[in-house]
Amino acid sequence: ILKRIDINRTLALGLKITFVAGLFMLFISLFMPTYPLLIALAMGLYFFGTSIVWGPSVSRALQRFEEDRGAASAVRSFLNMTAFATGGFVGSFLDDSTLVVLALLLIMMAGICWLIFQNLTKFEATINVKKI
Repeated sequence: ILKRIDINRTLALGLKITFVAGLFMLFISLFMPTYPLLIALAMGLYFFGTSIVWGPSVSRALQRFEEDRGAASAVRSFLNMTAFATGGFVGSFLDDSTLVVLALLLIMMAGICWLIFQNLTKFEATINVKKI
């Protein structure tokens, strides 16, 4: 994908897929909660979107550090593990009798990531303008 479109568009595509998958999961949880194949399809679509985001985000995060890429990668891994542990802890409090809570969580996560992505691209645009 990166050979056809740039990193920003790849990240935007992955985030849009995760948001659509969250909406799809919400639709399923409200109208068809007893169809496990559709639930698996929605989760698969969500994970497909996150897999599109993963590679370019790692590349982009490490591009900023010319000399200390190892240390930057270690800090990134630490932050990932912290996020995973926090997600597991918060997830243990979710109501597991319905999928609505999970669907709303997926939509919120995709929305928060989209807002962060939009702010980072605006920030980079101002930095690039100042360099010129």
